[in-house]
Amino acid sequence: MLAYLLIKKIKASGKIAEYLKYGKPVLVNDLPSLVELVEKYKIGVVIQDPSNSNEIELAIGQILKSYDWYSNNAKLCYDAEFDFTKNVELILSEINSLVGCPNMS
Repeated sequence: MLAYLLIKKIKASGKIAEYLKYGKPVLVNDLPSLVELVEKYKIGVVIQDPSNSNEIELAIGQILKSYDWYSNNAKLCYDAEFDFTKNVELILSEINSLVGCPNMS
C-alpha cells in the first residue's frame, strides 16, 4: 500500500521525468495518469493508437510547430511534479501519515 501511494504521488518510472527535466516534449499512450499530465501542463501529445504511424507523424508535427512552447511547459511540469528537492516535504509528510509518525520535517 505504501509503495502504491508513493508511486501515485511521485509518478514513479522516472523516464518521463528525465525527459521533462531537460525540456523534451513527450508523446504518450492514452493512460489516465499520463493524459492528466499532458492536459494539465501541455507537455506533449496523447497518442490514441500507438500502432498508427499517421497519428504519430501528426503528433510529432504538432510538437515541432510549437517546440519551444512544449519544451518550456515540460520544464515547468518537471519543477512542479517531479523535482524531488521541491517535493520532499510532501513525500515525507505522506510517509509519516501512513506509518503514524509525527511530522519529522
